[in-house]
Amino acid sequence: MQSHDDDENIMDDVRCLFDANLSTIVKSFDFNDNVKNIQIEVAEDEDPGHYQSGIFLWPAAIALCHYFIRVQNVQELMKYKSLLELGAGTALVSMCYCKLLIMNQLVHLSHPNSKQQEFQCLITDRDETCLNLIQNSIKINNYTRFGDDWIQTQVLTYNNNNDIKNMQYDLLYGSDLIYSIQIASELLYTVKKLLNVKNKYAKFILCSSFRHQDTTKFIIDLCKQKLGLNYIMIQNEISQNGVIIEEFSLFCSTFEI
Repeated sequence: MQSHDDDENIMDDVRCLFDANLSTIVKSFDFNDNVKNIQIEVAEDEDPGHYQSGIFLWPAAIALCHYFIRVQNVQELMKYKSLLELGAGTALVSMCYCKLLIMNQLVHLSHPNSKQQEFQCLITDRDETCLNLIQNSIKINNYTRFGDDWIQTQVLTYNNNNDIKNMQYDLLYGSDLIYSIQIASELLYTVKKLLNVKNKYAKFILCSSFRHQDTTKFIIDLCKQKLGLNYIMIQNEISQNGVIIEEFSLFCSTFEI
């Protein structure tokens, strides 16, 4: 009898084949007068249909960019030296976040004798097609002028100990990642392992443009009863065709909007 995990793996294989054969274009995004001309390589067709495809731009990615632009001033940016995007897809959020670091002069131009950047950003997805496009986007935005090692990509599958061994980060983030209760469980178990226990500000920010109420209840119960994660609903406008923004942390949050 075929298991749920087998079904998920088959769908992932189909999705990867689907992604690899899609036409892509470079799109530019302006969020305000300062954060603009962020470019990403993305599927030319704007309608993903029934596929959970990462190379399409999902609504929560744009919403999460606006959220970070609104709340991440220099003081907040300084709290999170190591960044990790989960299920990045097009990585618009990481391209935007790294732009904020550059604008605030928290990364410096690379030269032969320069030290490693103080900030490190790892962009992950389980789909290598997505990661290839993200690498193109990093170059298109000219982020490599600050060095080749401060912003990188890596394959990461939720709850895979081989992928996440010896990895801990100050700030995790992701958008439109949960489309089943099984995925929610695997994602949050992964988050618990990846949060930096040495940073009291360490947290995971999740932005979602679709969510069933039962899934939200499952997430809250899982955090409280099994994972020991603090849970905060930062924003919930899903009923007005908006997004849910949630915060998960190992410690009581001192962060206020």
